[in-house]
Amino acid sequence: LNESYKVISERYRCSSITLILFYILMEKIRLQLFYNFFCTNEVMNDY
Repeated sequence: LNESYKVISERYRCSSITLILFYILMEKIRLQLFYNFFCTNEVMNDY
């Protein structure tokens, strides 16, 4: 029982790290897209 619990916790920790990394990546992409959109709008307004 103890061994299986350890395996499950290891697996869970691994998946939670993956989720956190995925979330950070999505946030970076969203910020990048927002930044690009904002910059292009600014450029468009200049002309």
